[in-house]
Amino acid sequence: MAQAKFILNNFPTIIQCDKKEKMKTFIDKFSSKIGEDISSLFFFYNGKMLNENLTFDELANSIDKQTGQMSILAEYKNNEEDNVNINIKFKNKNSSNNIFELKSEIKKLKYENEMKDNKLKELQKKIDKLESELNNERIKNNNLNDIINNLKNSKLKFTIRSKCDSYKCLTMKNLEYGNSTYLWEYNYNNAKQIFELEKNNDSTYSIKSSNSGLYLGFDSDNISFRRKNENKQSFYLYHFDDGYYLFQEKNGGVIDLYDRETYNGKKIGKWSRHNGSNQQWLLVVHN
Repeated sequence: MAQAKFILNNFPTIIQCDKKEKMKTFIDKFSSKIGEDISSLFFFYNGKMLNENLTFDELANSIDKQTGQMSILAEYKNNEEDNVNINIKFKNKNSSNNIFELKSEIKKLKYENEMKDNKLKELQKKIDKLESELNNERIKNNNLNDIINNLKNSKLKFTIRSKCDSYKCLTMKNLEYGNSTYLWEYNYNNAKQIFELEKNNDSTYSIKSSNSGLYLGFDSDNISFRRKNENKQSFYLYHFDDGYYLFQEKNGGVIDLYDRETYNGKKIGKWSRHNGSNQQWLLVVHN
């Protein structure tokens, strides 16, 4: 489809023309638009008269490849037999170089990719919910200590997901000694998100990084990863009916996602217990 745009009575007017139509068919359409009988309409481009038997497809070969359009002069006699000159801009609507159309296509692709990402996140949340329900069923049928012992003996590894956003995990800033922790989007290959539980002799458990061998513990109000028993690393696990856990250090304080905010990089630290969703965590087995 081609477009012919011209100014009529100070208003921009557009005539749609099929690419295979000849330019002379434009006369009838133009005549209808302006409400006058036109017996002939002469087209000029760069000072030369154009053959009215040219199709708009052929005309498109002369269209500026940068702008996707061309300007030609048309001349006709009106009902009063006055010569009228008009300037018409022809635009190839299918031009691949049309900047506006390219930008629109880019926006469309970005939107489609965002929709795909959102769908993936929604699917992951459904998976996490199902995993939580399965975990909850296991709790109902087994003793918590037996489960943890079985997990320890089989050396299962976990990601620790926040109830505020089960697609986000407790994540080490790096695998080095003394580093802290924050919330970050789950990534299967992220070694900083994989942990193990170790049962202690006093019914508490320690959280060990599977890839650094360091243990999560409290230093004042902060979390840091250090060697075994170098800071407060012994946690009681309290289970909720929906499969989530609360980690409370035996000397006080729980693992807490500050302010319930779930953007990547949000700090995770120590806070007094209130059982809020930002203090509840889901253990998801990492195969």
